[in-house]
Amino acid sequence: ERAPQKAAIDARINKSQAAISGYAGMSYALSNFKDTFAKLQTADGFNAVSAQSYDPSAFNATVSSSATAGNHTILVNTLAQPQRGTLGPLANSGLSGNLTFTVNGGTAVTVAVGSTPAQTVSAINSTANLGVQAQLINTSADSNNPVYQIILTSTNSGSANSFTVDSTVSGASYTALNSAQDAEMVVDGLTVKRSTNTVKDVINGVTLQLSGVSTNGSSTLALTRDTSVVKQNITDLVSAFNFVNSTLDT
Repeated sequence: ERAPQKAAIDARINKSQAAISGYAGMSYALSNFKDTFAKLQTADGFNAVSAQSYDPSAFNATVSSSATAGNHTILVNTLAQPQRGTLGPLANSGLSGNLTFTVNGGTAVTVAVGSTPAQTVSAINSTANLGVQAQLINTSADSNNPVYQIILTSTNSGSANSFTVDSTVSGASYTALNSAQDAEMVVDGLTVKRSTNTVKDVINGVTLQLSGVSTNGSSTLALTRDTSVVKQNITDLVSAFNFVNSTLDT
């Protein structure tokens, strides 16, 4: 008598588990269909544009959904760079004095040096909003007699971030390695300057990444409609719809 009762209970359990499993499967199928359908409702789904640089050694580009198809000519004249220079030579210990930094003709900021080159680098880098970063370099080939130079670099690139250094540290003078400069390019015949090599506001929906100076004149940036994205989204939608149907049939 217990066997039939057990069989009936097991049947009910199996039926309930099947119902739960079926609900979970249908829930997943519908969620997948909803997500796939949503891709066709966005600008990214229908307005996808791909970018191709015909001079990738000078520039590359990425695009957003607001970009429009078309060609642009680009010539890179200069890359943006920070100012860089050296301070030294510096003794291994016993340093004293001040370094006074002025960025872009602004308010002068004075930094008291530490007694060692490493402490001086730390003092420079810990000064808030200085606009200059420091790095320590040992230029001596003799490990027993180090000779230090401090490499000073403006925090940001662009001509507006140039700086001057006045030193009262004995024997330590500043020598410029290169000046700060803007990126300059000619886009569709118009000269444009920016402080960085990542340019987001010249061509609508396009981010340009400048990587070198153009050596062969102007080159084309081709923005073309990428129909493969739409085709793939439609294919995915059909697959998701068929999956819903197959789930209903099980």
